[in-house]
Amino acid sequence: MTALRAFVSERFSPTITIPMSLIIAAALADPAHATLYVVLETTLYTWLVLLLARGIDDLTSLDEDRLRHGHRGLVTGAIKPAVLSLWLGAAAMGVLSLSPNLSTLALSTAGTVFLGLAFSLRHRLAARLWPMVSNAVFLMPGFWCLLAPDRGGPATLPIALTLWLGSAAHHWLHTEDPASAGVDLWLGLVLSTAGTVVIITALIVAPAIALAPLMAAVACYAMTVALAWPLRPAYAGRSQLLYIWGYCAFLFPLALWCLARGPARIML
Repeated sequence: MTALRAFVSERFSPTITIPMSLIIAAALADPAHATLYVVLETTLYTWLVLLLARGIDDLTSLDEDRLRHGHRGLVTGAIKPAVLSLWLGAAAMGVLSLSPNLSTLALSTAGTVFLGLAFSLRHRLAARLWPMVSNAVFLMPGFWCLLAPDRGGPATLPIALTLWLGSAAHHWLHTEDPASAGVDLWLGLVLSTAGTVVIITALIVAPAIALAPLMAAVACYAMTVALAWPLRPAYAGRSQLLYIWGYCAFLFPLALWCLARGPARIML
């Protein structure tokens, strides 16, 4: 338990990831059917899936971290990789155990295998594609809600796409050394700008459609990128701050949308 606690504290802060998972779960849920229990269950599922991705990512990038992040517990030996692997195995079993039917069990199994293969084979993938591949983990909670009874709704898939595309754009823009990594920062900017154009169109043509929260999130992210990116060199030593706020840029609109549609409709 000590290894897991140390890893979570260092690399997966509960003060950030639990509220993040709760916002995602509440946004994905259909308030016409979802109960408070369902939202909390989806929150736990989301948190475990993201923890699993974070752990596999760190375990499969130890060589790079020894060069660039020598202070991390996995690098110094404070956290034993073998022990963390066992805890991640337990987290994977937790993800599978939360499956209410065979469809969600198949999804969780395939998603877990995909995470392991994707991170293990990352160096064989094109650098420009990696953000789309690695952040596909954000699709899992959305499809889980769609396949489980009385969880998903009309906005579930668009919001799942919001999380995936937004986190991918965030990944592109957060790359610390794009020249050596071969990652094109402009891809993130283009993606965010395209999202802004789409939301303006969507809000003019059909302001009540389920895509509205998706486009609002992408537009908010694009504006944040436009404002924060010129300041990035001044924050070279504080990349974590920009990293966190980059996620908040598209999580805040989802949180506001959850409140606007009426949390009281989620039954106890």
